[in-house]
Amino acid sequence: MNTKIGVYEGYDMYYDSAHKQFLAYDGNDEITDSASQEGLERKLKSMNKKTFKRIPVIDIGGYGYNGKKVMAGEITSINHEDRDIWYVLDGHRRKTGISYCGLSPNTPENRAIAEQVVAKLKEAQRIEVEAKALEETMTKIDHAYLGVSK
Repeated sequence: MNTKIGVYEGYDMYYDSAHKQFLAYDGNDEITDSASQEGLERKLKSMNKKTFKRIPVIDIGGYGYNGKKVMAGEITSINHEDRDIWYVLDGHRRKTGISYCGLSPNTPENRAIAEQVVAKLKEAQRIEVEAKALEETMTKIDHAYLGVSK
């Protein structure tokens, strides 16, 4: 059971008595935890969202070749202690580690490259469909080809 113990640096703080941990939430999202309230406050101070200047970012996302698109968003906070980045991309809030984030600054140069990548992925999908169709025209080894009864 979580019991709210206050607000610190704009984040709601709770104590989870079942797991004996202090938790911080931003809306409905748990963003960090600690064994002590002091540790939690230290983590929250390091990711103070009031003074953090949001960073515009882009990423290539979606499913399959045709579903790929350039998605825009922004990094909303950095947890230096846990080495996590919180960001919003196409309206969805996410978390990732700093060392494998994969986001790019939203600059005209990066946006142009990302658009080229999406176009190449769509072209690759078209080529894959053509290759599969061509492969289907090949004669296959089967019972009839080998003169063997089924």
